[in-house]
Amino acid sequence: MTLSIDKAVIEHIVREVIQSLQAAKSELVYRKSKLLIVYDENREQDEVKQIAAALEAGWHVIRMPFRSPDLVSAISDIKHVVMLDVNQDILVRGALGFIGSAPNELLAAVLHNGIPVTLVLTHSLEWILRPEGTDDDLPEPARRYRQHIRKHKDILASFGAAFAGLSDLQIAPIGGDRTDHDNTQSGKTLYFEQKVLTQEDVRVSDVGTIVVSRSTLVTPLARDTARDKGVTILVQES
Repeated sequence: MTLSIDKAVIEHIVREVIQSLQAAKSELVYRKSKLLIVYDENREQDEVKQIAAALEAGWHVIRMPFRSPDLVSAISDIKHVVMLDVNQDILVRGALGFIGSAPNELLAAVLHNGIPVTLVLTHSLEWILRPEGTDDDLPEPARRYRQHIRKHKDILASFGAAFAGLSDLQIAPIGGDRTDHDNTQSGKTLYFEQKVLTQEDVRVSDVGTIVVSRSTLVTPLARDTARDKGVTILVQES
């Protein structure tokens, strides 16, 4: 018995297979880069969790206290370090290269390995972030002292350290690790948090990459539109 299959049916099946393969290629697995938050043991844990939650959209955040025995070894695959509670002692010792404390040992290791680091200053030290002209109403000795402390900040900045106050802490996510290393799609990234990614969502987006969770349903038309626009859909692993 000979089974007769319509040519149009075969072509339809082939097209469906090709579209499925293209969709699978466009939905690359996205692993968020690791960001390490370190903090003083006396800081409230709820505060640390809130700070971490604000960064988790673009990072896989790890939290560790300064005195954790595994702190320095933990930076091997870290892409950014945020040091909270940076006081004047940490600032000055860090600029001079001293490693006599846990925070300064970590800071030295981070700078030595070229890992981006953001130093979040204590409230009493946030004046160092303001322009020098704001010190004009202080006595001359006080201004000279502040200039002396600022020099240590400038030294650390020359080594690649960034500075921020807690109220304006923002760390832009970097490209995560992807299963397809040939993908060079550039441009802005949209972190899509809805349950269904539709064709209209893709059509109106002005981005090069859309990151979705594993639970998000991506419609076939959304995939087609993404492919037509050159938009990459990444499935977030965690």
